[in-house]
Amino acid sequence: MEHRLPTILLVDDDRDIRDVAHALLECLGYAVIDAPHPAAALDIAAGSATIDLVFTDVQMPGMNGFQLADAIHRLRPSVPVVYATGYAGTLTETVAHPPGPILAKPYRMAALRNIVERSLAHA
Repeated sequence: MEHRLPTILLVDDDRDIRDVAHALLECLGYAVIDAPHPAAALDIAAGSATIDLVFTDVQMPGMNGFQLADAIHRLRPSVPVVYATGYAGTLTETVAHPPGPILAKPYRMAALRNIVERSLAHA
């Protein structure tokens, strides 16, 4: 029986940050599909790719991470979403009840591992 790696859809408009997050997620043992912007993520989610979790930046042009998650949940209601932001302090002041776990940038591999593992376990 073949064991499939959990697949994470990684969405970040900053290529450098996306490259680092991609490398970290692969080091943690996940398969990663990159999306450079929300529209690309929606195209991927509408397709046949297996997606076990979405890891998205919050602040992106055109559509923020929360709006993206809403759109993805219309396509794939059971896929958990983890948000990453460099503005965690001000975000928690403006968003009373975030729709999912938020990881503050810059983050360490251990924090990324913990939040992804918890999210996948609760899916």
